[in-house]
Amino acid sequence: MPRRHADQPDLFAAPDPQLNLFGESGARREPPPEVDAAFMESIRRQLDALHDKAAKADRLPWRDFTASALAEMQFDGLLYWLPREEAEARREAFAAELDRLYEAG
Repeated sequence: MPRRHADQPDLFAAPDPQLNLFGESGARREPPPEVDAAFMESIRRQLDALHDKAAKADRLPWRDFTASALAEMQFDGLLYWLPREEAEARREAFAAELDRLYEAG
C-alpha cells in the first residue's frame, strides 16, 4: 500500500471530538494578505452592487436559484477581504434582503 505524505490528512482516521466542522460564520484560517486601498475599494464596490441589486428587487433578480446561490457565494467570498466587523454587518444586511426575496417567491 502506498504511504501517505506527512502533510496529507488521514481520511479514515477517527474524527477529532474537539473539531467544530461548522465553525463560526465567516471564520478565517488566517488573515487576508495586505492589499492596497484601490483593491479594497473594488471589493466594496462589488459588494455594494450585489447588495443594491437585491435591495432594489421585488423578487429574486437572478434568473434562477443556481444564479442566486452563485451570487450569494460571490458575496460571501468577497467578505473575506474586509475587517471582521464590517464583513458581519454586510453579511447580515445581505442575508436580510435574500430572506425577503425568497419569501416573496
